[in-house]
Amino acid sequence: MKKLFVNLSAWLAGSILLLPLPAMAQSSGDIGLGDALQSGGIDSLTGIIDNAIQIIAGIAGAIAVGYLVYGGITYITGGAKGAETAKQIIINAIIGMVVILLAYVIATSVVDLFRT
Repeated sequence: MKKLFVNLSAWLAGSILLLPLPAMAQSSGDIGLGDALQSGGIDSLTGIIDNAIQIIAGIAGAIAVGYLVYGGITYITGGAKGAETAKQIIINAIIGMVVILLAYVIATSVVDLFRT
């Protein structure tokens, strides 16, 4: 139990260090509604769809990474029987990440086609 706690604590500390820091950017001026619609901003339908795609892909990617971490922990702590199960979990997680990446690329490409 102590080994699991140490591993989880190290993983949590490492993941906190990898979080991006917020940037304080300045605005270059007011952007009119017409400019935002032409550039695919949040006010346009393609902008809303693009933001939804990014949110869904981010959530799906986080779940896939969590599944991969779960497979790794199972591989380390599962013994001989758990190793076979963990290998299948890791393979499924990697396949899921590839599918998520391809879905993201295809969806953003379609949105970009409608944007131009």
